[in-house]
Amino acid sequence: MLSFLVLVYNSAMYKIENKKFYKEITLLALPIAGQYLISQILQLLDNVMVGTLGEECISAVAISGTLAWLIMTFFMGFASGASVLSAQEYGRKNLGQMRTLAATTIRINLMVSLIFFLLATFFPASLMSLYTNQTGIIEQGVTYVSIIKYSIPLYGISSALVSMLQSGKNVKIGLINTMVSTLVNAGLNYILIFGKFGFPVLGLKGAAIATLIARFCEFCIVMVYVLCIEKEIQFRLFDLKNRLTLDVFKTLMKVSLPILAIEVLGNLVSSVQTSITGHISAFYIAANSIVHTAWVIPSTLSFGISIAAGVMIGNVIGEGNKEKVYAYGNRFVSFGYVFGVFNSIVLTLILPVIMSYYHVSSDTLDLASKMGRLAIVTVFFISTSSIVCNGVIKASGQTQTLLKIDILSNWAIAIPLGYICAFILKVPVHYLYLILRSGNIFKSIWGIHKVKGNHWLNELKKVE
Repeated sequence: MLSFLVLVYNSAMYKIENKKFYKEITLLALPIAGQYLISQILQLLDNVMVGTLGEECISAVAISGTLAWLIMTFFMGFASGASVLSAQEYGRKNLGQMRTLAATTIRINLMVSLIFFLLATFFPASLMSLYTNQTGIIEQGVTYVSIIKYSIPLYGISSALVSMLQSGKNVKIGLINTMVSTLVNAGLNYILIFGKFGFPVLGLKGAAIATLIARFCEFCIVMVYVLCIEKEIQFRLFDLKNRLTLDVFKTLMKVSLPILAIEVLGNLVSSVQTSITGHISAFYIAANSIVHTAWVIPSTLSFGISIAAGVMIGNVIGEGNKEKVYAYGNRFVSFGYVFGVFNSIVLTLILPVIMSYYHVSSDTLDLASKMGRLAIVTVFFISTSSIVCNGVIKASGQTQTLLKIDILSNWAIAIPLGYICAFILKVPVHYLYLILRSGNIFKSIWGIHKVKGNHWLNELKKVE
């Protein structure tokens, strides 16, 4: 009888725990996914508007965006490292340490943004020439970069603060912030690119100005919310003078530097992919931009779940409940399967619709269609690796292991294979889309094996 009662009790507690899990992941993942989805839909509208200006402008924005994204990866690297520690500190209710981690991240981001600003000011053409030798694209790109460079420090500050809030399960402000800033961006793009409501026709320059103003709005919203509205963590400007202890700083660097290396190498992978294919096809950059826009939209929920996984598992690690951590990890693997399939199906449906809005050559559209069919495969593994590796395993602090796997999958497998296929075997350019992204297949298989085997938990030591 006692055994029966224990069984009933455990079953009831399991159901309660399951209900709590799904409620928590819904409250965390949906706002983040909504934030990302809104951003990508409006980015799609931006791309369509820029797309009316021709292939040179599409390519210039794509390359300029890659440059800006390369710098932003430094921000995300340190912010992600701080968020791993912050999520665990939130589980321990150590809010003061969360504020100090955010302050340190802001200082680092501002130093990085200064470097980019100087490079974009004095060597913009040299930066563009790293990706293309087309004079028209370089000239358009220099115009674009000379304006968006001012937005970088604003994003560096706001991203650090948003990361701090997410670690404490506060994700609504990110959704509101994205809604406002991206609406501003899309609206100003329409006005400034095409010269509506009495404004002059600015073309690509107008798109850059719209991006800058949108980033400023984003910065203002975050600062007002953090300094005047948010009541739990209570970050204030005087927290910027706070310094981490040497032990905590070492821990931050131990976690952040591998993440930073992964982010930077990921952008370099993207750059090398563009460089390889851009030198064998005049249409690849524009076609890749179209396909990328299409697959990013269905991937938003997977992205939201990966962030939610990191927060939830980090919090539970901080609480010290290992059994619960392992259970959560296995559930998130299942989420990876489900949303990988979901994203592949959605991509199949929306790519033709998106392509119909682009005013580009038939060669570009044909290449985008062929690449899109292969993207259906890659998006499954990108979604799975995002949830399992960037969500679950990263939250445990095993970032050095993730870095090794990232280097192996991309730089020892995908890139060399892509180079051989492109320049030696002369494989058709659309097949290179799959070959150059094959590293995600390896990462997904490794990550699933790691989590299923319960060999990934690494609770970071609390340092006062």
